[in-house]
Amino acid sequence: MKQTVLAILGSLVAVSAAGEPSFTQPVDCELGKTCYIQNYVDRDPGPAYLDVACDSLTYNGHKGTDFAMSGNLDINTYFRGFDVLAAADGVVRGVRNTMKDKANPTDTVDVSGKECGNGVVIDHGDGWETQYCHMKYQSVRVKQGQTVKASDVLGQVGLSGRTEFRHLHFSVRKDGKVVDPFDADNTGTCASDLRQLWDTPIPHVPTGLIAVGIDDEVPPYDDISALPISDTNWQGQPKALVIWAFGFGSDAGDILHMNVNGPNGTLFETSVVLKKEQARYSRAYGKKRPSQGWPAGNYVGTATLQRQGQAVAQKEVRFTLD
Repeated sequence: MKQTVLAILGSLVAVSAAGEPSFTQPVDCELGKTCYIQNYVDRDPGPAYLDVACDSLTYNGHKGTDFAMSGNLDINTYFRGFDVLAAADGVVRGVRNTMKDKANPTDTVDVSGKECGNGVVIDHGDGWETQYCHMKYQSVRVKQGQTVKASDVLGQVGLSGRTEFRHLHFSVRKDGKVVDPFDADNTGTCASDLRQLWDTPIPHVPTGLIAVGIDDEVPPYDDISALPISDTNWQGQPKALVIWAFGFGSDAGDILHMNVNGPNGTLFETSVVLKKEQARYSRAYGKKRPSQGWPAGNYVGTATLQRQGQAVAQKEVRFTLD
């Protein structure tokens, strides 16, 4: 990461120019709680990559904003899913709704020519259009030629096309050229007062925790990354207690502190230094069941991400042992 603190861009700047659309958030979720932004538009013209904050939450050639679903969701929220919303008034110019979702984010599927998966393209007039990718199989509810209003439901977030995690890829184009909605004037700079195309300015958050959970062994990364739901009630005495954390946007030198507190105080804790930049990562730490068993009662597992001595993200999971 190029920055060492959380950046907030354009917190007071969201005025649209004449003839320019103003966009609502294209997913019905709460940023920082049930969703987060995993990738921004790549602003570097060469093989390197930079997001709008001159940070590295993007990858080479990325042409949109990825709204990803957080973990630690309750069961009702998980199965209800997340609606994809029209970001502005317009006319539907294209739809795909026939690609099946991956059974697992790491599945290898041939999507040549259909990398967007199930999706929608909306024409907003005057050369402006938006594209919505990776939507759920047969969830798209609009048709080509249909007029839509801002915040109309288009379908649901899915796992179709070229994707390794459940998210909506949202792209903005003007006359066929990519526009970063976090930099409406295409300044190419990292100033703090960039004008955004969002009707309500969205802060740039370069790092955070997606989820934290408890298991009886170190869970495979594929399981953690598949939108985990944390179990808060444990039956019996697990063979071990392992706290795991799943995060995004790590920087070399970040510290991840994990601890589990039980009825008798701190059960165990550790601090892990993250040694490199990673778009998504996981860490786990635990303890085997003692001979006398785990004390019955309520437990809390907490993960705290620190950057240069400052806590920048924290999540916890609560559970009960008999």
